[in-house]
Amino acid sequence: MARHSTKGFTLLEVLVALSVGALVILGARAIFERAGMAASRLVAAGAAMDTEANRERVLRSLFARMEVDDQHRFTGWQKLVAFTSSCDRPEGWVETCQVRLTVEASDSGMVLALSISPGTKVPLWRGLSTAALLYLADKDPPYWLRSWDVSVQAPRAVGVVVNGDTIIVRVGARE
Repeated sequence: MARHSTKGFTLLEVLVALSVGALVILGARAIFERAGMAASRLVAAGAAMDTEANRERVLRSLFARMEVDDQHRFTGWQKLVAFTSSCDRPEGWVETCQVRLTVEASDSGMVLALSISPGTKVPLWRGLSTAALLYLADKDPPYWLRSWDVSVQAPRAVGVVVNGDTIIVRVGARE
């Protein structure tokens, strides 16, 4: 009887190898898709955090540079605060500007908008269910008020209440 020596692979072995390779490629594809979606969520979360930080940074800067005297009065209600501040210009200098922070109704909920003269209006928060402004009286002990009459004296701080969270913004440069 003659022995046949076969070199190479059988059809079954080739099919098994191709199937295993296809499974590995499909698994790798699924892993890369999940990694891509996770990266997209991470980028979106980072952008949202940057937006939030920029809102607060702008508010804190404007309130810290507030000018209150006989010519520049401070006014505040639950839906509006108006005052004079020093604003950074894109050209690189600082100039006096009128600031208004307003709570307005819109189709998608309430909007907290910032207006800086001359005519710049920026929505800081959109789609809010609740929004209000509060004023911390500079008394001993301090207490919160819902309005601040037109005055040459500013409150110690302004509370910006959005959807139940309060951001306390200090007024002026205090020690």
